Amino acid sequence: MSLSFAGLKLWAGYISGSSSLRSMGLNNSADFLYSIIMLLGMWMSIQPADSNHPEGHYRYESLVGITIGLLIITSGFLVQWDALQTFIEETTVELSILPIFVLGLSILVKLLFVFYLKKMKEMANSPALQALSNDQLSDILGDFSVLFALFSSRFLWPVLDPIVAALIGLFILKLGYETVRRNFGHLTGESASQNLQKKAYEIIINSTRFEGPYHLKAHHVGPRVFLSFVLRAPGNKDLHSLHAEEEKIRAALLELPPVERVYIHLEPQDS
Repeated sequence: MSLSFAGLKLWAGYISGSSSLRSMGLNNSADFLYSIIMLLGMWMSIQPADSNHPEGHYRYESLVGITIGLLIITSGFLVQWDALQTFIEETTVELSILPIFVLGLSILVKLLFVFYLKKMKEMANSPALQALSNDQLSDILGDFSVLFALFSSRFLWPVLDPIVAALIGLFILKLGYETVRRNFGHLTGESASQNLQKKAYEIIINSTRFEGPYHLKAHHVGPRVFLSFVLRAPGNKDLHSLHAEEEKIRAALLELPPVERVYIHLEPQDS
């Protein structure tokens, strides 16, 4: 889909002389490249744990997210360069039915695709799918901007077309930066959000008669979150009851997306 729209927009952009339309074609070309990378990375991320990766392969998905972000940034710079060249050469935009049809079809198809992605439960915990959805939304916004630029540059102000292209490029660069920053944090094991840590803390104190939690840590392993903490147990309980309560806490915490692992260390109360 992205490759088809990329070709159509680049073709229509060169025929009409529209830098803003070519900018969306370049952006869609990047879409096609990172869609392939995303599929490969997500397949690698769901592989089971092995001796070399005992905690699983979740970080591959964040690595894919970084790669996608870098491709988005690259397309943003290409858009800026094309806009600058069009501005310098003062190219006249020729308005015709072709670019209008291509942009209208692109908007319709991408709206349907975003709606499909939003329906996928897996997207909530998938940085790669979130990156894809965000980029589709940016494409829709970009296509509307190009339509506005085509009509405005033809009937109002000719230089508006490269200006809109440059603005699209800036938006693409911002989106790429945010995608890289978020996934880099996941890849390097940054702390989970304060909101998630607060929810985990509330579940623990409401689900147990243990003392604690102490030393609660929640960090990312790729898009997933690993939790670890210490609980202090009364000495008058047998091992079976302690284990049952521990598993109850673990099960409740694993219901929190995107928590993937829960490590609980039990200590006697007088430790």
